[in-house]
Amino acid sequence: MFPWHLNVQPLISTSCRPHGTSGSAASSSLARCLQILRLLVWLKCSTNLFNPDGCQEPQRVSESAPRGGQQVVPRPSVWNRVVSPPWNVDAEAIISTRRITEIVDTEGLPIQPAFDGARHAAVLVALSPGAQGVEVLLTRRSQQLRQHKGEISFPGGRMDPGETATQTALREAYEEVGLDPSMVSIVGELSHVNTVASMSYIIPKVGLLDASVPLAPQTMEADKVMWVPLAELTATGTYHGELWGSSPTDRLLHFFELADETVWGATGRILVDLLVRLYSPSV
Repeated sequence: MFPWHLNVQPLISTSCRPHGTSGSAASSSLARCLQILRLLVWLKCSTNLFNPDGCQEPQRVSESAPRGGQQVVPRPSVWNRVVSPPWNVDAEAIISTRRITEIVDTEGLPIQPAFDGARHAAVLVALSPGAQGVEVLLTRRSQQLRQHKGEISFPGGRMDPGETATQTALREAYEEVGLDPSMVSIVGELSHVNTVASMSYIIPKVGLLDASVPLAPQTMEADKVMWVPLAELTATGTYHGELWGSSPTDRLLHFFELADETVWGATGRILVDLLVRLYSPSV
């Protein structure tokens, strides 16, 4: 057996000690020293001669990445944090997309804007199977935009005259991220959303894909495309709500703090609607 605790110091000292004062003697001694050191390192790392644990790459210890991104959230002077998510936190993870078809509104909801002059829009809530279960497609709006810059959103936009919500959602997804409409099967929609800031009435259309295809921004509107597992959205510490304003006129906003992004606003409301339907069937 190899002597695990062999003392190599005499071997190094003898070989590395200069045997003369001439430059050639010193160089020769140094060369022998380097050869022995290389041999010892090789023996230690390859044969475990001097260390039964071998020679491994040291683990880089780093602090966990702070959750949330660089999105600017214009919080009011009065607000309160709400921790508990509105869905059943004990529900099992959604592994396949079959469950999606059971919880969406397949017939379509009536068009009922909350205010006059609302601009109709549609977004695509694209879902596909992934390594961690079902994933949802999200984009990050460019910092160069005048409104909602840097915010996380679904592919989508304003409805052109004569378009249906489905046509708008598929067209916008193709224009923004290059998603081929033929790869998407529209199965229904989620609750419609009114937004005061942009005076929009948003219809979320739910579409299923067979797999999470690689996509990339196709216009200047978005600078990032990502497939986010629903398991990440429902993970402990990702979600929190905020009550903005004072009672009784306060309103609840939803936030998802991912590893490097913050999802909120209309996108957060749509995601909560989806998750409540999926993980709280009785609601």
